[in-house]
Amino acid sequence: MMEQARFDTDNLIYNRFDLIYKDGNHRLSYSESDTKYCLDVHKDGVKAKLNIWGKPLPQKIFENAIQDVFEDKQICAIELTRCGNPYDDFLEEVNDIRVPLPDHFDELMNRAERRDRATIRRKLRWLDERVGNLKIEIYAKNEIPDSIVETYFKWKKETHGTDYKLSASEYLDRYYVTDAMLMKAGETEVAVAFFCQAEDIVFFENFSYNAELKEYSPGLLMYVKFMEELIKRKCKYLYLGGGSYIYKKRFGAETSLAYSGVIYRKEIMDGIDAFFQEKKIYKAAFYGYGVCGHSFLQLSKSLTLEVCYGIDQKAMNPENIKIYSPEEDLPEADAVLVTLNSKNEEVEKMLVARFEKVYYWNSVLEKRIRDYQWRIDEGA
Repeated sequence: MMEQARFDTDNLIYNRFDLIYKDGNHRLSYSESDTKYCLDVHKDGVKAKLNIWGKPLPQKIFENAIQDVFEDKQICAIELTRCGNPYDDFLEEVNDIRVPLPDHFDELMNRAERRDRATIRRKLRWLDERVGNLKIEIYAKNEIPDSIVETYFKWKKETHGTDYKLSASEYLDRYYVTDAMLMKAGETEVAVAFFCQAEDIVFFENFSYNAELKEYSPGLLMYVKFMEELIKRKCKYLYLGGGSYIYKKRFGAETSLAYSGVIYRKEIMDGIDAFFQEKKIYKAAFYGYGVCGHSFLQLSKSLTLEVCYGIDQKAMNPENIKIYSPEEDLPEADAVLVTLNSKNEEVEKMLVARFEKVYYWNSVLEKRIRDYQWRIDEGA
């Protein structure tokens, strides 16, 4: 009898396409060694997604799924987040972090060092005694006041410089938030956390805190109270995404290897290579080492283009490439690709003065996609 493959992340919100997308979904099924693998595909315009976060598949099945998705000629790219399989040079190695949740809160606290447990207890007591009576308010999505989201936005801007440029409801919808927690000391708001729960699996969307209370470690205290609530709810795993924040290493967190990125169909990659050949661009620099820059750098491994170095205001030097600050002397390159997600006239002006050829990477990519779509529509 054929058994269906089960994964710990089956109920992770980002794998529950039936919950997060109203339409555009269909299912692929494969079998190997008496095991059936069912994968959901979500199509959104020219891009598709597979619900395989944290699901290592037999490599042959994974590759067959990629090929089957591209059988739809309208699909130009497949976006994958923390899947369990590599795919040529398209996907970057990343980490996937989760905390197995115990049956009792005391078991969770026993995973921390004794001095850390003492620090948490002490700061909870100080907050209660010095600021006000400590309490936690929990809201389901439809009950979350706009004011809590707006407070979160304010604190995130102050502590991280993040400007979401979203309304409260837009934020909750975009990140599939199911619940919010607000920590208060008396009438003083201390910290806010948002999470996404599907059955017994939870994804920690984000949190922020009142920087005026930094001496009490409000972020850590909220994280502890948040996990206490999840244990009360009998949740099994808390997924934290990736990264290297210290809080993600606490309380018995487990880290596994995963792969993220965007796989483009061959016709798109050939079109990008043809563009660079036509413009006589063989060696290029890029400006901006953020999300867009990382994506470009990964994709460039599948191109004939040689990427010489990067330029970024906050100069960093990852192992794989040299990053210069804009004020430094820059080596020669045939062109510079601006890897920012929005236009920036100041950056353009600076780069045009130093490079003969300046292009926005997203514009190059989008033009190749439009050209491909035109050929498909014309039946070429």
